[in-house]
Amino acid sequence: LSQPGVRAETDAQLWRAFAASNAGDHATAHGLFRTHADALNAYPDPFFTRMALTAIDSALAEGDGDTAAQWMDRLVRKGAHQGPLAAHVQYRRGRVQDVQGDTDRAEKTFADLTGSRDRLHRTLATRDLIELRLRTGRITPQEAAEEFEKLRFAWRGDALELAIQRRLGELHAEAKNYAQA
Repeated sequence: LSQPGVRAETDAQLWRAFAASNAGDHATAHGLFRTHADALNAYPDPFFTRMALTAIDSALAEGDGDTAAQWMDRLVRKGAHQGPLAAHVQYRRGRVQDVQGDTDRAEKTFADLTGSRDRLHRTLATRDLIELRLRTGRITPQEAAEEFEKLRFAWRGDALELAIQRRLGELHAEAKNYAQA
């Protein structure tokens, strides 16, 4: 994708954005997705939905909730919120709502996802729901730690499991449960 004969092609730029986002380089991905948004809109599914979800992730990572919301609108217009990746779309919708300050709607979106059959997005939504409620004062650190305890084994074997375990320790420390921390 970086070869001179291909590098300038719009399609190559979009795939570079996709690769950059998945490698954690959200700044590069966000810039490329914004620059080539019109070309991505013309992509058929499943490519459009997968790339738009990735564009949302990069926009959120870069703190650009407005662009993330625009991508979300495009996904909904194309019906992705009802397709096979509905849980993926719904989870990002909650994140966008949260970033834009609509915590009540974000809380409802995340709460709805906690009953999803999609185990990854159920776990992510549960985690984010707990964090949202803690941040808004709806639960205490002790209650958050108790809820995180239920997540300990919800997802295994990768960075998400480690992040949950670390956060659980932090919450136990905030709640002064030092032995559990």
